[in-house]
Amino acid sequence: MLLSDRSEPEPDLWVAKGDDDNYLRRDPGPHDLVLMVEVADTSLARDREQKIRA
Repeated sequence: MLLSDRSEPEPDLWVAKGDDDNYLRRDPGPHDLVLMVEVADTSLARDREQKIRA
């Protein structure tokens, strides 16, 4: 899921507007998202240190 030139998250859960058919040919973009959830139990330190610098 591409949100910007520097952000391509892989969330654990996301909810997008519209029907599933809307996303057969493309991934949802920022304007499509209603909710995005990342559970960072084991990757929290990496997310806060390494990923934030990228």
